[in-house]
Amino acid sequence: MIIRDLQSNEQKLNELLLARTEQITAYEELFNSQKLSEEGEIRFKYALYSTYFELALSKYSLGFSLFDLESDVEASFSFFMKRYEIDEVFTSLDGTDRFLGLISLLILLNKLDDKKPQLLAKLNEYNKRFSVCDYILSSTPISLYKYSDLELKYAELMEAASSCDKTQSLIKLEEYTKGWYQSRRSAHWWGQHKSNNTTGYFGYWCLEAAAIAKLKGLELTNTDLGEFFPYSFFALPEQLPKAQSTIKGNSNQSNTIAYPGLESLTFALEDMWLNESEQRLSLITHDEGLECAGTVYQSDENTLDSFASGRYEALMKHMPWYKRVGVENERNLPIGTVKEQLMQGVWKGETEVTSYMVYALKFDKYFMGLTFTFMEKDKTHCLPIIERLLESIRYE
Repeated sequence: MIIRDLQSNEQKLNELLLARTEQITAYEELFNSQKLSEEGEIRFKYALYSTYFELALSKYSLGFSLFDLESDVEASFSFFMKRYEIDEVFTSLDGTDRFLGLISLLILLNKLDDKKPQLLAKLNEYNKRFSVCDYILSSTPISLYKYSDLELKYAELMEAASSCDKTQSLIKLEEYTKGWYQSRRSAHWWGQHKSNNTTGYFGYWCLEAAAIAKLKGLELTNTDLGEFFPYSFFALPEQLPKAQSTIKGNSNQSNTIAYPGLESLTFALEDMWLNESEQRLSLITHDEGLECAGTVYQSDENTLDSFASGRYEALMKHMPWYKRVGVENERNLPIGTVKEQLMQGVWKGETEVTSYMVYALKFDKYFMGLTFTFMEKDKTHCLPIIERLLESIRYE
């Protein structure tokens, strides 16, 4: 087999494969024992639906043949259909992604057509409607003017599905796949390739984009849909060079860059950072778990207090889900005085808390605003990285 996913994650994938296989054996024995309460049956049906789905994805990541995935995908579908209720479908991002992933795998394996009536009946029974699902199951045209907050997570995907122009569909699919992983930061599986939890990683695959590409009959040769698009379903090689190169760097090495338009202001970037723009300060770590943006202002009038306050107020006005947490802190860095304020909130369509560290710096005749974005659950990992970058800033 030729692994489709990152070579460095082969051990994690094999461990997950073994763990999920053992879980399925235990779950099915308990499920078939007829000793479960009604609530227990519901819980184990969901567990088996999810576990078979993750098992299929781990096999895909490890390079199993597409035929080898079929029985796991069929089993996942079977336990989904056996469930008494489907409350999380189209109400949470995780639940929606998992369901769309399942029906996308069925499309990609040519196993969906005879299941459409059952699926539609199940969804209708619980009055569940979602534009992408309606399009996949019944070719219902997608309205681009009535997005729910959850549907906004799939906006470019829906535009790709609704366009009659195949070139435009490809453009929208590329936009969707390039932003897909970062938009799932609240998902339980996000960042598991770097986690110490060795049985939590089954591969990152944007299955719904591949399903739309297949339904639209798009030609994917020589396209650039990124490393999360499962090209193997179209008999094409996976696009993994970026992901393979980013996991091998020495994070202790650094690269000095200058602020665009102000060469005297420099930052020492560790190898974990990627500088996304030559026109502005826009940094992101290679695992996409931490982002940094910064802007420099020149003023002879503002005080650091007024500049910092203006920054906080503007951010909360434009992103009202963020609230200040704790008190503002003031301290000195090698470059000068800095004020820092933690903000936190939950983005629309997400369930987990995002942290937003806001910094206001004063040096010479300049002020600089810096913001760092990360998931609150990753705080212990991200704060030392932020601190090292702050300490590296120089104006000479």
